[in-house]
Amino acid sequence: MRVWVRLISFVVLFALSVVIVGCSQDLPGNKKISARVVEVIDGDTVKVKLDGEEETVRMLLIDTPETNHREKGEQPFGSQAKRFVTKLLPPGKEVLLEKGENERDKYGRLLAYLYLDEQTSVQQLLLERGLARVAYVFEPDAKYEDFYRQLENSAKKKSLGIWSVRDYARADGFHPEAVEAEAQFVASKNSAVYHKISCSAAKQIKRKNRVFFRTEQEAIASGRHRSQSECRANTR
Repeated sequence: MRVWVRLISFVVLFALSVVIVGCSQDLPGNKKISARVVEVIDGDTVKVKLDGEEETVRMLLIDTPETNHREKGEQPFGSQAKRFVTKLLPPGKEVLLEKGENERDKYGRLLAYLYLDEQTSVQQLLLERGLARVAYVFEPDAKYEDFYRQLENSAKKKSLGIWSVRDYARADGFHPEAVEAEAQFVASKNSAVYHKISCSAAKQIKRKNRVFFRTEQEAIASGRHRSQSECRANTR
């Protein structure tokens, strides 16, 4: 009799475990779904076509500098992050999404981890290059926080990207004044041209539109080119 009781108990427990595992695989965030890129909005936001509908995807657990914010304008390294993601994700490219358990943010954007393949996320690549910081970590969507922190710390130690300027990237966001204090070049957020900061043309840029660069390499990496007239003449 005891043998039968044990056998029945085992069968019941096994059946329950199968049901639980099966259910967990259907939970949001535990499986990847296919989508196609429509356009890159900025370093951490991408528009995709999903199930025949366009969705704006906000990448979970990271924050990149702004490129065209209504109040903040363009922040240092924002264009670099966007250009990097744009090269990774041309229009029509197939990507994989792992949705968060909190599926949308207050703006209606889909919250997800965005993958190039089964193993490599765009978040990972941005953090490795110092083009993003770990941010907006809220349970239950914190499953990769430890891994992302490791990538962030590695980029910090190498002084890559946003970590190359002391106190620029902080827990509360990005602080352009830290870059301004060391800047040698400046551009308008509305222009593809940058200037040496001592040029008179640089002083004519409205303060709210100014984007600062410590080095010429950073200015070029933002997708801009140097002024062909006054600034070159002033530096001979």
